[in-house]
Amino acid sequence: MADKRMDPAGIVISVAVTMVAVVVIMPLAQIALSALAVTPDRWVDLLDDRIPHLLRNTLSLVVAVTFLSLFWGTLLAWLAHRTDVPGAGTWRWLLALPLAFPPYVGALAYISIFGPRGMLVEQFAFSPPDIYSFGGAVLILTAFTYPYVFLIVGSALRRGGAELEEAAMMTGARPLKILFGITLPLLRPALLAGGLLVSLYVLGDFGVVSLLRYPTFTSAIYFQLEGFDPGSAAVLSLVLVMLTMSVLGIKRLAGPRNGRYSSRRSRPDTRRHYLGGLRIPAMVTVLLSAVATTGIVLSVLIHWTIRGLASGVDPRLGTYLANSLMLGVIAASLTMLFSIPVAHQSIRATSLSSRITAGLCYAGYSIPGVIIGLGTLATFIGVVSPLYGTAVPMIAALFIRFLPQNLEASGASLERVSPDLEEAGRVGGATRGQVLRKITIPLMKPGVLAGGALVFVSSIKELPASLILRPAGFDTLAVRVWMEAAEGFYELAAPAALLIVGISLVFLRLSVEDF
Repeated sequence: MADKRMDPAGIVISVAVTMVAVVVIMPLAQIALSALAVTPDRWVDLLDDRIPHLLRNTLSLVVAVTFLSLFWGTLLAWLAHRTDVPGAGTWRWLLALPLAFPPYVGALAYISIFGPRGMLVEQFAFSPPDIYSFGGAVLILTAFTYPYVFLIVGSALRRGGAELEEAAMMTGARPLKILFGITLPLLRPALLAGGLLVSLYVLGDFGVVSLLRYPTFTSAIYFQLEGFDPGSAAVLSLVLVMLTMSVLGIKRLAGPRNGRYSSRRSRPDTRRHYLGGLRIPAMVTVLLSAVATTGIVLSVLIHWTIRGLASGVDPRLGTYLANSLMLGVIAASLTMLFSIPVAHQSIRATSLSSRITAGLCYAGYSIPGVIIGLGTLATFIGVVSPLYGTAVPMIAALFIRFLPQNLEASGASLERVSPDLEEAGRVGGATRGQVLRKITIPLMKPGVLAGGALVFVSSIKELPASLILRPAGFDTLAVRVWMEAAEGFYELAAPAALLIVGISLVFLRLSVEDF
């Protein structure tokens, strides 16, 4: 058999993966170089005052939102999957709906109700608690991130474990002992995964904290950049990258070392806890959760959209929609194209260097969008300046940010393809390229397309990188929502927000069915 290292298909894959790794790492390298170029005096000033304050605010927000999301998401998952709460199947869908709402859209809705110029003040002369606060940021971020925990924990609950709880109950174990001795240990991997997703999201959130004027690293980075101080923005970005890596490291250290297994693996567990007289309170709990997120936000968006339409449709709304769709289609197409070689090398490669190169392509998963935007900006100004001022930097940032989403889906499909099938093709005389075209890629196609759909939706909702990199006069739906909401023009922000939600809802049903 010919040496695989000289195989043309192998060379193409290696070159493609190396190119992607360079594209992904370049913005981070630019940020590191910019931060190191900052004068020592400026570093001292930031470390003495700005960084400790931002660190305290950011970590407090991450801890509070993660804890509340874990608690609320787990409670709702248990009610929907393990109890006889009425309409459990409907609740599973409704309780996942907040994923269709970018949290900055939720912030827009709640500000328009509870803000100083909100509906409560205008209609009822009632002064609610200050929403521009730590508490406001915690509640809004929790309301729109708990579905990560809800879906992951719900999936774990469906896969089994109820028979162990039942066995413990038959021996006379108390409910709390069962909860802490069996249920939570079985859910530990799911809780860690859900908590990690929430923590990473909160670390990278820009829309909510900027609209609520709660200073964290992401908002500070953006406003330093707006204040023509890219050096300080780079320093803050470097600190945020280190903080993100620390969160990932904590998750790895806290990961399960000894697996706990259910005795059943072949079919989902269908046992239910009978709530008795608690069924109504349980139903009220899930109903209030759905109303507080989906119900309120949709009602507010529709209200402000109707008011806005009464004054005339913004003639630029179609342009914003076209820009968003164009960026989403291009980003999805590029990630689908390059996810194939990257996923293939990540899973099939035998050499350590090839796996490391492929692994670098996943970096965008854990890097906040504002940092990717800043690093991409520095790259295009300093390295490929002729393209600065076009839509290319925005496309590059979306590619870096959301490529891992497609890689996860494509890799999952590839892992289900037996290497024996590919080897059989090689034994039959086919070249590696022919095997890829006729066997591997067709079998990967469902995952690649699913990942592309996810990237498309994520690109339309993405805010900070688009805000930093957009050319003059090139706005997207997300950018317009943020800009109009920040100025209090809710009737102008609502139609764009409603379009984002509508597009997201089209794809959400498929995503929820996968859990």
